[in-house]
Amino acid sequence: MKLDCCDVALTRVVSPGGRGVWVRARRAALGLAVAGVLAAAPAHAVVEGRTAQDRPFVSGGVDAGELADLRAKQPFFSLSVLTAARSGAHLAGVQVRIFDGAGKLVLDTELDGPLLLVDLLPGKYRLEATNEGETQKRTLSVQPGKSQRLVLYFKSDAEVSPDLKR
Repeated sequence: MKLDCCDVALTRVVSPGGRGVWVRARRAALGLAVAGVLAAAPAHAVVEGRTAQDRPFVSGGVDAGELADLRAKQPFFSLSVLTAARSGAHLAGVQVRIFDGAGKLVLDTELDGPLLLVDLLPGKYRLEATNEGETQKRTLSVQPGKSQRLVLYFKSDAEVSPDLKR
């Protein structure tokens, strides 16, 4: 069946927050419908993906609800990395690269929030995290059935939001 620009389509549009909505629109107007749904969605999202080892990872945590959801998932991942400024402010946008013991790149991602959860296979790894030109390196040894938490503090002008100070 051939559709042209005037045909009606029923399409599921998923916002960055993962909420889906069914949109009935003419093909020509579909782009506007998608833009409208995405504009109404929050500007942040949890990002999920797979490593080169075909293992899951997720990053995010830009608001309290998202951070709480990710923290609830921590026990199911072998590694969690939290990125923050020395002020204690959480940092998004940190570039994280993880290499296995043989030097093969396992994960290369820019964090969409301060928290990264990765389910790595048991073994030795090297982690490199870069924020505003500052790179930190860590070596890790992932053991079967055990999870590790790593907090990386960077030099940054970021400050804790007054709304979050206690």
